[in-house]
Amino acid sequence: MPSINTPNQHRLVFIFIVAAISLGVALGYSSVLHSPFNFDDGLVVLNNRAILNLATFFQLHTIHYRHLFYLTFAFNYHLGQEDPFGYHLFNIGVHLVNSLLVFAVVRITVEKGCDWGRSSAMRIATLTALVFAFNPIQTEAVSYISGRTSSLMAMFYLLSLMGFIQAETRQISWKGRVFCYSLCFLAGASAILSKETAITLPAALLLYDVCFMRNKNFRTFKPRILWVYGPVLLSISCLFFLSPSMWEHVVTWSQKINPGYALQQLTVIPFGAKMVLFPINQVFDYDWPYSSLSTDTLRIFSSLLAVGIFSGIWLKLYRAFPLAAFGVGWFLLILSPTNSFLPRMDLLSERNLYLASFGLLLIGAATAECVGFGARSSKIARLLVTVCAAIVVVCFMTLLIHRNAVYESNISLWEDALKKNPGKPRIYHNLSHFYTERKDFDNAFIMLKKLAASNATPYYRSYAHTNLGNIYALWGDMANAEREFVQAVQIYPRLPSGHFNLGVLFATRGMDKEAHLSFNRARAAKKYHPQKHLLPPKIALYQGRVLLNLKRYDRAEKEARRFLKEKPNHIDGQLLLGEILEEGGKSQEALDWYQSIRTKIKEKHLSARIEASIARIHLNHEQWKQAIGALERSLTFDPTNGPRQYFLGKLFWEHDNRAKAEKHIREALALHLDPALTLEAEALLTEIESE
Repeated sequence: MPSINTPNQHRLVFIFIVAAISLGVALGYSSVLHSPFNFDDGLVVLNNRAILNLATFFQLHTIHYRHLFYLTFAFNYHLGQEDPFGYHLFNIGVHLVNSLLVFAVVRITVEKGCDWGRSSAMRIATLTALVFAFNPIQTEAVSYISGRTSSLMAMFYLLSLMGFIQAETRQISWKGRVFCYSLCFLAGASAILSKETAITLPAALLLYDVCFMRNKNFRTFKPRILWVYGPVLLSISCLFFLSPSMWEHVVTWSQKINPGYALQQLTVIPFGAKMVLFPINQVFDYDWPYSSLSTDTLRIFSSLLAVGIFSGIWLKLYRAFPLAAFGVGWFLLILSPTNSFLPRMDLLSERNLYLASFGLLLIGAATAECVGFGARSSKIARLLVTVCAAIVVVCFMTLLIHRNAVYESNISLWEDALKKNPGKPRIYHNLSHFYTERKDFDNAFIMLKKLAASNATPYYRSYAHTNLGNIYALWGDMANAEREFVQAVQIYPRLPSGHFNLGVLFATRGMDKEAHLSFNRARAAKKYHPQKHLLPPKIALYQGRVLLNLKRYDRAEKEARRFLKEKPNHIDGQLLLGEILEEGGKSQEALDWYQSIRTKIKEKHLSARIEASIARIHLNHEQWKQAIGALERSLTFDPTNGPRQYFLGKLFWEHDNRAKAEKHIREALALHLDPALTLEAEALLTEIESE
């Protein structure tokens, strides 16, 4: 990039850069706009009742954990319900804004904090913004809908930093300073309400202060203690005061501090840095063997030693190259809540590298500037650096498009993870789920077999056997289905779905007592795993049917009503309640119930069933006329039901309507009847014809 000196040149270059970043982001992420929800998206979006009511997020007393993060999902749900397009579009928009913020922060930092001049500032800012925007390591925070928590937090974090920088420049008016400070504090609070790891923001401002605000372009340090750092810490304290749940999370995390986990990060963090600079062989679910030193004393001593060594190295780097010290410090500071002393399920998540990557990418761009455009750089060096920078940007864009192709479906994403981490149980678990969802039971069976034979936790192995049983049942192999269900509850008795599926199997075999006991055990296990998908509401429907067969009518009625409270329009539940009332001796209640629901039913075959049930009640009370009317209505909806044709003909014959009796008996014989009923119908037709 040549020297840029005039305001018009700056304006044109800025417009070009914004257009290039916008087009590049649109090109790189367009393929994921219709990608489905994945992994934690079910918990965060699809099964999250909190996002159904947008208004609750605007009440001050309801501020809660990751408030703004969930507010954005409530906003998406309000506009498009469960269509993933709007969710992806929002994520991509946030990423575009972040890329432009990176450009703005770097430009002012290099120009005013490093005094490298406008041209250098524009070149470094442009390269940093481009590699940030097109870096495939950002896909987990952008293409993965739930990864929004990292990109949204980053947007407010960078806005807060930008407000802080602008407020501290000497040239700004007092009104501008008030506005920029207001932006700094509001954006900082918003960052914490998006993701709690933004708690590092005051330290990030101090890091920036130490590295860049020691020259004539910025105010002196002392006023910032009173007007910046004090209010920031006070604001954070107020947020925790207004949101007790957030404070509870901090207390819980503080009790989990583990020096051994921090030592493990000595290998994880360098790998993360490598992935930022060389984003090759990315995987959605990394597999890191967990290991640590044997005693707490050794772990603590080793952790302190590592911190001491790094601090010494950082101080030397700070004296020699403050910008590089800032980049390294930023990278480690942003990662510190997730990759230091607090254990997490995953040692490394790419989405946690989203904001942290800014520091390393800034170092890379600044290094390119020093090599290619330094005071002693030759024209050849400038040309080579420019070409290399262009190649890096093109390579990043190519890798980005390639990586996002993996996000186009859940199966392609997890098959990619399986190819790169073939031994991780969670990958088997998730891939089996998505194969089952696609009804690809052969591949689901293979994944579940591998999961069952792996070193996974009892929970996951029990899950595997439960779903193997479901597949066997679908294939009609009930013996193997029962064996898998029994094995599932033996491995992990606290998994509700294992007991539930075993109960369903018993119920289909007519083993009602055994089914009843299994359903009770499933409910007892729910206290250990309250997730809805592990114990569906249908358990009440099955339990009601089983209790009806056991003639425990009162309890059966309670189960049916319990199910209908959750699923009020479920026809199977409605019909079951009618049967229970009818067989339990509550004929009038049953009749009233059937009559109340028949007007709501649109499907003809279901309306036919309800009318047949009404006819049965009238028959039991010898209300012949009403019974005939109900059967006629039933056959209006479903004239192909042979048994009902026969019983209506029989009723007409018993009430001296020979013509209609003969008509319905003949229609019954023309339809499918079982052998015994066929003999009855033929005998009755002979009797009618002989009259």
